[in-house]
Amino acid sequence: MVHQHAPLYRVQDAVVLIGDGVKQAKEGRHMPGVKRLHQKSENTSKAAYIFGHLFGGIGILLSSNHTFTCLPLYMTIQDETPIKTIN
Repeated sequence: MVHQHAPLYRVQDAVVLIGDGVKQAKEGRHMPGVKRLHQKSENTSKAAYIFGHLFGGIGILLSSNHTFTCLPLYMTIQDETPIKTIN
């Protein structure tokens, strides 16, 4: 649907995808998916580590009238191990 109806930005006939990640701090340490994450910051008042989720997303670049917009397509919690759920 996006490929057919959106004004996709192309470079040499290929659409441009954009990926990014964000760390979101969480108060509860016993929540599913909460991990100890290292913060890369020059600010010494911030802790070196936080507990939270690492979200990763991917979007597609749109262009119309010389303006650019990223349309999010998919976002998930980035984790090497499966998240355990309690039934």
